[in-house]
Amino acid sequence: IWYNGIALCLLLVNKPSSSLFVKGLSIRPTTTTNSVGSTNFAKLTTSTTHKTTLRKNTCLYLSSDSDSEADEIAKMKAEIEEMRREAARRIEGLSQELSNASPEISTKTEEKAKEEVETVSTTSSSTTPPQSPNFQEKTAISNSISTNKKKINNGVIKSIDELLDETSWKVNLDIGRERGTWMPKDWGISGERLRLNLDIQFSGNQLYGREEFLGGVGGAKELIVKDEVITLSPSLTEGSRNFKCKSGGWRVCESDGPLGTNILRFYIEIEENIKHKDSQDIYCPSGRIYCTCGYFPLRGSNNGALMKESLEKELEEVTQKCTDLNTQLENEGFFSMEKIQLTRKLMKERNRMTMVVAKLNDLKITDPDRRLLQINGDAALTKEGGVCCKVTKEGPVKVVEYHILGRFSCASAKDKNEKSIMERVTQ
Repeated sequence: IWYNGIALCLLLVNKPSSSLFVKGLSIRPTTTTNSVGSTNFAKLTTSTTHKTTLRKNTCLYLSSDSDSEADEIAKMKAEIEEMRREAARRIEGLSQELSNASPEISTKTEEKAKEEVETVSTTSSSTTPPQSPNFQEKTAISNSISTNKKKINNGVIKSIDELLDETSWKVNLDIGRERGTWMPKDWGISGERLRLNLDIQFSGNQLYGREEFLGGVGGAKELIVKDEVITLSPSLTEGSRNFKCKSGGWRVCESDGPLGTNILRFYIEIEENIKHKDSQDIYCPSGRIYCTCGYFPLRGSNNGALMKESLEKELEEVTQKCTDLNTQLENEGFFSMEKIQLTRKLMKERNRMTMVVAKLNDLKITDPDRRLLQINGDAALTKEGGVCCKVTKEGPVKVVEYHILGRFSCASAKDKNEKSIMERVTQ
């Protein structure tokens, strides 16, 4: 019914003078125009020959417009079908191409797998039983990793602490009162100092004793004291004397120092208090004596020196610019726009100078001048370090304190022939 109504409206618009005939219904349109010339809605006059209600078998005779629409729809359907057939043909062609290419790919992969199996089998031992290709590939990879580890252990590449292994050093302990120490108030008040000498070697053997100062057991190694003797330097009233000193341990604490530098920690153990016979207030307490200094491995690229050189050049340029700007400011008048701009430039260059100086100061800590270091092979230590002892205070809560005893200096113990102390002792 809805479709018939639309068709009737279209026919009324296109052919107003014609009349439509529906079985049992006659419709004739009439139009009227007003004074302005606008067309009013069509008035339909109907004459019924039967009842006003349409029967189910009512027939509508449409014009030729509906036939053209049906033709267009049929054409569209035909085009869609053609497109479907074309798509099916293309899919079939692609599937045939893939089926023809797959045997070649499979043969290539099989040949490559055979070559890999042959190369792995030639490297493997003749006594090993045949295994799957995947297992053999994993075995070859693990063998290459083990050889790399052997190369590292053989000395091609050493870790930071391994550079100190088997190196010998002369150590001089300078015991006396230092600023900030927690030793008793009367200890070392006279200003007298004790100088103790010993020769040590940083062994590569694992230390199994536990020491909190070294940060636990893992990574700690044995420190050997030559002849287990420490020597007290002579004074005005007496000569030198030897005291018993046990070997201890050492460890490199990576990134524990200022600005992420490395620290060397080691200790020795003294069996009795060490002091001069006529000394009243200064002594080295018995027990473990702990030492700390900076450690710098001398290997790899020389980026620190290059950066320091570039920063020094930059500092010279900035200093020269600041000097020139100050001269220009002095030549300017009391107030001018040029003077304001020069002042801004001068402040900018001074800030830049401050940043360059700060970077240079940081480099002096992270990459110090070699003249400030004691070098032994590829390992370098700072010329001076700190000395302290452990004091345990009993009470409701056990407290462990480290009291400053003084400082120490060190030097490489190798002679011109590059023979260490232990080598000379063995000879």
